[in-house]
Amino acid sequence: MKIIIIDGSNSKSYLSGIAEVHYGAYSKEHFTSCFDKDLLSRYYNSLIRNSDLSIVAVEEGVVVGFIVAGYSVGRGVSQFIKDNRASVVRVFFKNPRFIYEKALSTVASKLAKGGVSVPVSPFRLMSISVRSGIQSRGVGSKLLQFFEEKLLASNIAEYGLSVRKKNQRAIEFYIRNSFSVQKETRDSLYFYKELKND
Repeated sequence: MKIIIIDGSNSKSYLSGIAEVHYGAYSKEHFTSCFDKDLLSRYYNSLIRNSDLSIVAVEEGVVVGFIVAGYSVGRGVSQFIKDNRASVVRVFFKNPRFIYEKALSTVASKLAKGGVSVPVSPFRLMSISVRSGIQSRGVGSKLLQFFEEKLLASNIAEYGLSVRKKNQRAIEFYIRNSFSVQKETRDSLYFYKELKND
């Protein structure tokens, strides 16, 4: 297995494979799993262009896993929505449960603003996925190890991520890999991990 750093200059070669991994790894509980392949490729293209570190794992020419992360990956989501507003709205109307979830999330977020807010780590792991059928074979751990070595080399000592509470498999993976819960919302857990040079 080869792990490759990707950015705007070489990402197009991997977008189709990233989309395939995403479809197999993410459940239909994720809004982006309702995107068609072209829209999902555009989504990841926008994320990668706004990331500080994105990597793919490739085996025999096939993408088997990936990570997209950075300080401003959320800006990639905003840019994607701006550039693809009509397509995103169509997906919402074809899957109305996400409109309801978004409304609940927005209300819960506004209500929580009155309370004490726990800051989340500024460097965010936006997406990590391993191809369906080869999960639990160490690909995710190898991606994470490579990723964390690159962070330490860049003097980044901690990072965070969020995961849906329903995604028990992912939660167990993060706990096994020494993450701690930093914050909890109605639907999600926010994990962080402090990195140390050995």
